[in-house]
Amino acid sequence: MNKQQQKQKFIEELLKKSHRSNPSNVERILRLASKEAFRVSNIQTKEQRISSEIPRDEEMESKNSTNKKENKKKIHNPKKVVGFLKFFTLDNSNIKLSTHLWDQRLYTTYEDFITKLEKDLKEHKLYDLQNYSYNLYWNKLFPFLKQDKLTDIQKEGDYGWGKHKIKIGWQFPDIIREWCKTHFNDKGELAKQPFSMEIPQELKPEKPIAGKTIKYFEDVVNLFKKEIEFRDNDLYKEFRIITKRDLKAESFDISGLESLRGCSFYTNTEYVSKAISRVFKMIDSRPESPRISIFCDYLEESNEYHIKITHVNSFCNKDLRHPKLLLQNNEDSGDIGAIKNDLMSLCDFSIISKFKKDNKIVFAEIEYLYKGVDNKNYKPKVNIIESEPEGFTFNFKFPV
Repeated sequence: MNKQQQKQKFIEELLKKSHRSNPSNVERILRLASKEAFRVSNIQTKEQRISSEIPRDEEMESKNSTNKKENKKKIHNPKKVVGFLKFFTLDNSNIKLSTHLWDQRLYTTYEDFITKLEKDLKEHKLYDLQNYSYNLYWNKLFPFLKQDKLTDIQKEGDYGWGKHKIKIGWQFPDIIREWCKTHFNDKGELAKQPFSMEIPQELKPEKPIAGKTIKYFEDVVNLFKKEIEFRDNDLYKEFRIITKRDLKAESFDISGLESLRGCSFYTNTEYVSKAISRVFKMIDSRPESPRISIFCDYLEESNEYHIKITHVNSFCNKDLRHPKLLLQNNEDSGDIGAIKNDLMSLCDFSIISKFKKDNKIVFAEIEYLYKGVDNKNYKPKVNIIESEPEGFTFNFKFPV
């Protein structure tokens, strides 16, 4: 029982006794109780006002509550994600200038840049991106651009963002801010840009990454760029690495890898690589069909890259209505479900194969991620096709 409850009980007891002995005492007790209630009410109102004025970082609170389990709403819209990532190339955008060298006249202090960057991030609603690609937002964009303190969850574990668990971003820890006080702020033509800052030893990756020692903040910026875009031949090289690593059987014959050269687009490169790796591990489990065909083409009308991975002469033996194929009954944890989850809002995804239906063989495409998918009542879309497929095919369409 708290103090206020104790006071209330005491007053009730006094009223009972006073009512029987002296009615004038009742009036006096009620007058005193009224003053006390008014005082408490004022205190509570003041506490509520103070509480409402405390600045709250909604993003940090959301991170603390959702880091253990991605329970936020998820929306499939790859073009929305690409649209935001393109701000990293937009002229005169402070978002772009987080990854490009500055004109000396643009900013006079570190705080000047951060203030303008925060304004752009708010204007373009960076926070909304977590509802489309959770990992891209919380494990790449947020820690690199915006995070200025550790979350409760991060304090308990090992902090690091991106594929390589990098430990430094623009605002956390305070290294860049402090460095700029000496080397950049109000220095005019003598100013050294933050990109040239040498990273403290304790924040450097233990080993070289892609054969390069990460020494300066510019090196960190270049790693971030690799997290959000396949450029030039990056995707081609990634396919070569994945096929060499994940195809254990030496008998596989792969054709079409060269079509991936020059295939460039913005995305969460780590999660695309995870999905592609899972595809080849699935293929590797069926070595009796040794041929793999890879096809990549740019579709001008829809402005997207169409990538197909076909396991030639390998087909699905399941019924077209099988729960595993339709991701029913919590079958989302299987390989197809995992690929779908990794590629949410990164690309459209479907499979094509021969299936069984009513004791007959049918040719069909099952779309798992597609334009207009109902995110609240998720269902794959099944399309019967006329032409016989060459083999079990994984279809991906990445917007540019």
